[in-house]
Amino acid sequence: MLHRRQMNSMAFVMEMPAVYSKLYLCTWMRLNVPHVFRSEFKANHAEWVNTVKPNLGPGIRERVQEAIASEDESAMEDLHAVRTEFKSALAVLLKDDGILAIPTVPGAPPKLRMDAALLEDFRAKAFSLLSIAGLLGFCQVSIPLGTRDGVSVSVSLLAGHGGDRFLVAVAQELYDALKAQAAAAWGLSA
Repeated sequence: MLHRRQMNSMAFVMEMPAVYSKLYLCTWMRLNVPHVFRSEFKANHAEWVNTVKPNLGPGIRERVQEAIASEDESAMEDLHAVRTEFKSALAVLLKDDGILAIPTVPGAPPKLRMDAALLEDFRAKAFSLLSIAGLLGFCQVSIPLGTRDGVSVSVSLLAGHGGDRFLVAVAQELYDALKAQAAAAWGLSA
């Protein structure tokens, strides 16, 4: 059972105006997070990749090689500073009992033979949503809400670092209600 304070905090976070505008945050995530992740991937996995030479699929292989070949570390200090600022702002907002609700993905899944440019655009938008928790060291769960027009729909909930148990408890508490609300909105039975 959620405490009243937890519910009030969650409602505040879910309805509050964004600390960073959606456009700014999405643009910053899309443009900068890949650089942070590439740098961290290179530092942690380059030796293994160069030694083992794993058989990676197309798309992944190119991104791994791009990360290992990247040399521009000059901007990393600034990117890490912005990440720290973003983490601090969101941690202050969420405190110990706040939840941030976001879409799990930016829209319908890509088609099998989708145009490469459209697929890359979808991937970048999805990455900006999917990488928030990983970038900040927060926890995230995805709650499946059902299907609409044959497409799976879900919502993601994020909580601050170390809030795993709290987040899972909230997700369990909200699961049936969210599914019922989604079904009602879509004119379906839950």
